[in-house]
Amino acid sequence: MRRSVLHHAERLQAPLLLFIGGGYAGSVFHRTHDELTAALRRLGKPFIYDVVPNAGHNFVLYTDSEPARYAYSRHMRFLREHWPPGGAAADTEPAQDRDATTAPADND
Repeated sequence: MRRSVLHHAERLQAPLLLFIGGGYAGSVFHRTHDELTAALRRLGKPFIYDVVPNAGHNFVLYTDSEPARYAYSRHMRFLREHWPPGGAAADTEPAQDRDATTAPADND
């Protein structure tokens, strides 16, 4: 789909946080995310790709679940590190988390 972020990754100007449920290993969702993260690495775009163990499709909707609580906490930490865009926090690298992959920031 041409409107997918995959086809416009070069236009991203801020770090990206991606979550996916670990319960779907090998699914089309994982393959799509693999393609996106490969493009982000190739372009030197900063991102975190977090595969959340024991999380299924739409896991963030189950707010009392451990995967949703983890994602919320990680999301809020990401925002504290990267908001506002271009602010002082933008010069710091995101913290590594379990199963998270971080591409190096392009500091040119």
